[in-house]
Amino acid sequence: MSVALIGLWILMISLALYTIVLGRGFLSLQQALRDLKAEFHGRFEKIVGNPVPAFSALTIDGQQRLTEEFLRHRPALLVFLSPACPHCHRVMSQLAELAYRWREQGGVIIGVSNGDPSEMLKLARKMEADFPILAQEEWELTQLFKVSSTPWGFAIAPSGLVTAAGPLGTSEQLDALIKAAELNEPLR
Repeated sequence: MSVALIGLWILMISLALYTIVLGRGFLSLQQALRDLKAEFHGRFEKIVGNPVPAFSALTIDGQQRLTEEFLRHRPALLVFLSPACPHCHRVMSQLAELAYRWREQGGVIIGVSNGDPSEMLKLARKMEADFPILAQEEWELTQLFKVSSTPWGFAIAPSGLVTAAGPLGTSEQLDALIKAAELNEPLR
């Protein structure tokens, strides 16, 4: 009986130590998530709430050069897309449907290709995307806007102020970005 009791005590002490170790690991995980969230928000803090950064880029078909001025004086979405990203295909389809309707209401959508411009052009034609998509020579727009994943969008108010930024994984996120583009103050 004493061997069983000793075994039970050893098991209880082991479980207590295991719980302490797990608790510390959980606290470390919570801190890591807080740090990641702070870094994530800090990355866009210099963009959201400020005027759209200056840029100049050719469209993927080489027909037009656009600057940040094209995004001013009307609600605008600047959306980073990649032809290799399956989520981007879905978002591009939604943007293609939205572009005409939103254009009639005064809004504009601009895509930015985070990939091979010729592949993006094929995808845009397949999706019947009737909005300009910018090419990048050396990821200059991706770096300027601090984008690390696609699909990612920025809402730009008619004043030229960037009012929101975020992923576009769902139609709700796209709707929220459209509403943010119609505001003249940043969403925080």
